[in-house]
Amino acid sequence: MGTVCDLEGRVQGQRGLYVLDGALIPGTTGACNPSMTIAAVAERAMDAIIAHDIDTLI
Repeated sequence: MGTVCDLEGRVQGQRGLYVLDGALIPGTTGACNPSMTIAAVAERAMDAIIAHDIDTLI
């Protein structure tokens, strides 16, 4: 995802567009159910988005 998104899921070159699903996790997650990991990554990203982006999108 490094060429498309940053660690908070911001899509490069698309203001206000975020990826906050399993696509944000690098590698494969075929060994187990990753739903809790995906939820944790999305929650972490939302904290950063709210803290840094909320005033720039309006």
